[in-house]
Amino acid sequence: ILRSLTVPSCGSASVLIAYLDSVTDTPMVDQDLIAPLLRTLAPAPTWDRSTLAAGHITAQKAWSSILDDLASGHTLIFVPGLAHVWSVDTVKYPQRSIERPQTELAVRGPDEAFNESLATQMGQLRRRFRDPALQFQSITVGQRQHEPIMLAYVAGLTNPSLTSLVTARLSRIAMGGRANATVVAGLIRDQPRSIFPTIRSTERLDVACHALLEGKVVILVDGDPFVLIAPAPLADFYRTGMDYAGVWYDTTFVRLIRLVGWAIGVYLPGLY
Repeated sequence: ILRSLTVPSCGSASVLIAYLDSVTDTPMVDQDLIAPLLRTLAPAPTWDRSTLAAGHITAQKAWSSILDDLASGHTLIFVPGLAHVWSVDTVKYPQRSIERPQTELAVRGPDEAFNESLATQMGQLRRRFRDPALQFQSITVGQRQHEPIMLAYVAGLTNPSLTSLVTARLSRIAMGGRANATVVAGLIRDQPRSIFPTIRSTERLDVACHALLEGKVVILVDGDPFVLIAPAPLADFYRTGMDYAGVWYDTTFVRLIRLVGWAIGVYLPGLY
């Protein structure tokens, strides 16, 4: 959508508004961008501080960044004589509501699952961690679809070398299409030919929060309701979210039963 506006502070020159209506919050564009511009007397270089009411506004000069923002749902404001383009975050994606986990059902404890929206996943973690120590680091992969991947960790609990290692491996991912959690886990895991996984995937919010409190990193992939937990020793695959919803002696007894069952399943056929 291209719209030309006559802004009082720009004289007779027309200001161009450009956005994609399929991924843009159109009412926000009309109320927070176009309406203030039609009555502003402030000069264009100060619009991010005086006129535009949106939250995230950046000045872009490179055409590659400008087109990436446009494809992501940002609204672009082209002003004649201005050396940069105002890029305003007006992204609005359709998403499903937060539901119960489908693969990790529990009888007791929290029953909240992630959905496919990366912003919603971050908000769910922020709601559980009201601590500035919870930090997010964004990494973009994909040569065509530019898939955002968010690395979550708790500063002070997570080993910095682990964070650096995961960041380096995510940055080396080279693919043209869309990345999902399964593909990302296969590309960054230790010993990819091993039958024992070293990265765990989960759709449960409480499991991801417990992993963060243990000093692990959580990898959020946009468009996938499953998040990745690294590292994941073998014992983590015998723990469930319901283990943290009971008293310690009940949970310990249940885990012992799982351990005995695992030993019987592994060693009894060989002994027989």
